[in-house]
Amino acid sequence: MIAASTKFNLPSQDGQHILHIKAVDIAGNVRQEHYTFIIDNTAPIAEFYGISDNISFSGTETIRVSPNDEYGIDYVSYSVNSELLSTQYSNFIYQFDTTQFPDGSYDFTIKIVDLAGNFLMRSYKVKIVNEITLWEQDWFWVALSFGLSRIAIII
Repeated sequence: MIAASTKFNLPSQDGQHILHIKAVDIAGNVRQEHYTFIIDNTAPIAEFYGISDNISFSGTETIRVSPNDEYGIDYVSYSVNSELLSTQYSNFIYQFDTTQFPDGSYDFTIKIVDLAGNFLMRSYKVKIVNEITLWEQDWFWVALSFGLSRIAIII
């Protein structure tokens, strides 16, 4: 039995490539194979809707991600302070229920992973405000503007 090996370099640039392999045995028999493969070293890109730095959230907020990658998106994940909230494999719209968190400041992170494992990660500082104080009540300011300074508050 005769064994032979050949070393070669695969292309490193992004794109679709074809590997042609030809083997000839000692009797002159020929076998050929062709393999198509993709090199993807580029992270996906995305547009983000419904979120920005220093935004205030309350109730249920809709966050939409529009990811793009030439060879496909694997998933989009959403986290708050490193706690995974959701992983989506399609329809990248997340309904963020802020009532599950106490009021305060948080890091909201969106991670987009393509089929090759490259990723884009964006973190936003967000503020959750579900508890409304007396000063934030619209009726309170209307009452003050009409000179109703004596307001009875019953708890």
